[in-house]
Amino acid sequence: MTKRNTRLTLELLETARVMHAGGVLTDVVRDKITMRHLGGAAALAGPAELTGDDIKALREQANLSQAVFASYLKLTVGYVSSRLCLQA
Repeated sequence: MTKRNTRLTLELLETARVMHAGGVLTDVVRDKITMRHLGGAAALAGPAELTGDDIKALREQANLSQAVFASYLKLTVGYVSSRLCLQA
């Protein structure tokens, strides 16, 4: 079930973020607020892993060379190239 993010909910989440950044809220309390209002544990899940094909598709969709793509990500061209080749 996806909860609707009302203006009040968004304001609450922003307040919790600021209070957490200021050390007023612990990680546990902030996470409970976030989970309750954004739909459970999935709200705190990390980013999905991308395959080499996924990364290549993103780079091509953005119409970027490997060198420019690597520069945006603050990586070397060799690193980007090796990751794409290893996963292919």
